[in-house]
Parts: sequence; C-alpha cells; structure tokens
Amino acid sequence: MIRENYFNSRASAHCVAVAFIYLALDIKFLLYGESKDLSFEFLFNVKVFVCFLYLLCSNKAAGYFEHEGSPSLDFTLHMTAFLFMLWLMVIPGVIGVALSKYFCVVLIVLMVGSLPILFELIKHYNFQGVRISLKCVELFIKVSYLFCVVAILMYLINGDWSWGVRPLHTLIRISF
Repeated sequence: MIRENYFNSRASAHCVAVAFIYLALDIKFLLYGESKDLSFEFLFNVKVFVCFLYLLCSNKAAGYFEHEGSPSLDFTLHMTAFLFMLWLMVIPGVIGVALSKYFCVVLIVLMVGSLPILFELIKHYNFQGVRISLKCVELFIKVSYLFCVVAILMYLINGDWSWGVRPLHTLIRISF
C-alpha cells in the first residue's frame, strides 16, 4: 500500500530548497573556498545537521515540529539522505580528500535511509500505471544505488580507518 501523502507539495518544496541550498553551499565553499579540506569538513557537517533536522521532523520521530494535519516530511528526509549519499560518493574523489572506511559506514547508513524513495516510486507507478518520467527517475535512483555500492567497495578497499572530519564547533572556531 502506498503511503498517503508521501509525495506531497510541502515535502517537494522542501526537497527543492534543500537541493538548492546544498548546491549553493557546494559552489561557494568547494569552488571559491580557501581550503578544500576545511570546506569538505564544513559541508559534511552541514549535511549531517540537515539530515538530523529532517529526521526530527519525520513521522518516525513523532514529528516534534509537525502540526496536526500537516503533510509529512518523510520524503524530504529520504531525499536529503539520497542527496548526501550522492555528494559523499563524488566529492571526496573530486577534491582529493583521503578515503576513509568511516565514509563507507556513512554511505551504507545513507543508502539504507534513502531506500524508501525507490520503494515508494515503484509502488506509486505500479498503482497508477507506468509513466515514462517516473520510470526514468526510478532508473536514475537504481543506477545511483549501484554506483553507491561501487563507492562503498572502493572506500573499503582503498580507505583507511581514520576520521578526518572535525566537529562543526571546531571548524567555526578555526575559521573565525
């Protein structure tokens, strides 16, 4: 059975806003930042914080910030995990951050946390009939998960057991 109001306009608007903010921050810090490692650490912490905020807003966490009758933000929670997963697969290799097996663990958690998007898409188009746009989105998500498995294996094989991401409060103190 399809979750009622999983793909709602409120959650979709939040997804677009989060994607735009992620992209703007990535461009600002990774392209124009002084230190790539410091920028990576800051962006990693911001993405963890955003995922945690949406976890608090989801139905699973009893909806601390939700009002009666407002549409669920579960789709946004799963989408922020999916976007974070895509980012963590690509950015460390692009900017030359040392591969860590701890990133592999984070990727596994994000992959499992974002799987409901795929399941809901499959249920949605099976229930309402096949639409080409949903089929393309589903294909993109499946390919992304395949690449995530490859990235996880790469982190496991080439990575070391070091955690190179400092906490956000330390990064703020260093920056200012």
